[in-house]
Amino acid sequence: MKVLMIAYYTPPFAGVGQFRINKFIKYISNSEEISKLTVISVSNEAYTDICNNEIHIAKNVYVYKTAYSKLLGNIFNEEGLIWAPYLVPKLIKELKNEDYDSIYINGNPFFHIPICIVICKIFKVKVIVDYRDPWLLSPYRSMSTLKRVIISFLENFVVKNCRYLINVTKQATDIHVNHYSKVDRDKFITIENGFDIDDFHQVATNKTGALDIVNIVGNRQIIVYSGKFSDFRNPKNFLNALRAHTDKYFFLHIGGEERHITDQIKELHLEDSYFCTGYLAYSEAISIMKKSHFGLIISGGHPYEPTTKVFDYIALNLKKIVITDNNDHGFLYDTLNNDGASFICKNNIPDIHNALSNIHNLKQQNQSLYSRFNRQKQAESLLSFLK
Repeated sequence: MKVLMIAYYTPPFAGVGQFRINKFIKYISNSEEISKLTVISVSNEAYTDICNNEIHIAKNVYVYKTAYSKLLGNIFNEEGLIWAPYLVPKLIKELKNEDYDSIYINGNPFFHIPICIVICKIFKVKVIVDYRDPWLLSPYRSMSTLKRVIISFLENFVVKNCRYLINVTKQATDIHVNHYSKVDRDKFITIENGFDIDDFHQVATNKTGALDIVNIVGNRQIIVYSGKFSDFRNPKNFLNALRAHTDKYFFLHIGGEERHITDQIKELHLEDSYFCTGYLAYSEAISIMKKSHFGLIISGGHPYEPTTKVFDYIALNLKKIVITDNNDHGFLYDTLNNDGASFICKNNIPDIHNALSNIHNLKQQNQSLYSRFNRQKQAESLLSFLK
């Protein structure tokens, strides 16, 4: 079987967007059913943040990095549009020269997807679209009325003309099923995110990591938060509650410094109980998380939210503090409610204070989580839909 994969974000892009496609490449290329796996991505120059990760290359994997239009980049703030002028000719060339069984397109970005589907329809090859986040139906993406109308038209085309539309949580799939109620339910499938156990076996040999945490923290236990807070995950209630527990806990943020977070730290006089590492390579981030005691999750407020940091916490068997107002439904609740190592509370100071007072009572992690979020199994699931 010959498969062509299209993804804007691939290594060495430093964000979380590159992990899903790279793990699919790694495990699908290992299948005896795959004779050729071609990957089309954008030039590394398009990435603001670069890491030392590389695309997983096997003998049957061929990677092409195309240019992008800097001119269009000055006009449109849409990566899919600025990539399309170079992606399209490469896609056409591949489809002319090779008889592919299926095309996999990863988003976001999204605007190149309907263009690719038009081309694939001409060549009569099936398309599987994978949404890492919803497009039209995203609760976190603001749009003007005009832009919403345009995206609504484009996404309708995508949904009607792809073979399958993948989402990363059941909740996100349900949103699309309800919105596109006239479309066959079987078109919408869920393949969750997860972790690659190989990444964590390699970390076990890392004796020091990028930070000597012991010298900073003292005898306190570490509560770690990995990734961005952005503007829809506000830790202010957590930080306010932490003030009463600075003798027991130290707050460690793995990721780039965010001004509104450091301002809150100063306002609450938590400088001695907080440290931000800055951007780190994934292996370094895992090494530091491994030294922590609790993983912090703050929900943006929507039930579908597929926050990826939870998978690293699960892989490391960390105990978890889950702050969400959806504390009786949604992805985080459905996933962690029966986990003995997770404390779920609402996003207010009294409930978080109660959580910090009681997290020492948490038990062992539910081991079914460890097998459920295995990247290899998820790749095998994707392979079954590519056939």
